[in-house]
Amino acid sequence: MNKLRLRKEVERDEGVRNKVYLDSVRVMTVGWGHALVYKAISETTEEELQEIGFFDEPWPHNVLEAFFENDLTVHIDQAKQVCQNKGVDFDTFSDARQ
Repeated sequence: MNKLRLRKEVERDEGVRNKVYLDSVRVMTVGWGHALVYKAISETTEEELQEIGFFDEPWPHNVLEAFFENDLTVHIDQAKQVCQNKGVDFDTFSDARQ
């Protein structure tokens, strides 16, 4: 698997942001689409977080990198498990299919 190419594809599709933002379903997200929590926040909570500047503070690049690497590892492992459950060897797929 070409992780550098995959990373560029994710960055193209997701974008990368060094500040926390709300995604399309109001989940707090940072970096390459890394969800900080898996629950949407209310408008009241959003306003409270804005008041204390939570969305204004940039996150260190090394932290965003660590999130991305961890997320990538988790999702690759999940894809391999799905393939294994179906009796298919993930590693035999081309990079495009992986």
